[in-house]
Amino acid sequence: MNYKYGNQITELNQVPTTGLQGTSQYVSSAIPYARKTSDNADKTMYHNFGVWGAIGIEYFVSRSISLGAEMNLSALYTYKGDHSTKYEGYNVHTQQVEEYVDVKEPSSSAFEFGTKNIGANISLTFYF
Repeated sequence: MNYKYGNQITELNQVPTTGLQGTSQYVSSAIPYARKTSDNADKTMYHNFGVWGAIGIEYFVSRSISLGAEMNLSALYTYKGDHSTKYEGYNVHTQQVEEYVDVKEPSSSAFEFGTKNIGANISLTFYF
């Protein structure tokens, strides 16, 4: 989400009034007031790619009766993008308007193999 403001941050107007609640933040002693210009929280998504299968055994007790068991296995790659917020503010040391990016959550990825999404079947089968 991008934020646009009608009143610019300048040397004379270092802390402009803003009608949006929660859009200002203290960054540092150099930039005591900063306002939000963009936030990608609504675009941070999880992406998953993988395969799922089952492995099992079947034991014949007699010619027409069997006992079986199977268990689910999965291999999954997960990726999540970062969540960052961009601010603009007046730096009192450099006397310029500067941008500041606050990374709330860095991007991450993982590879998982196993029975995380566990499932199992036990069967007794009669063959005719």
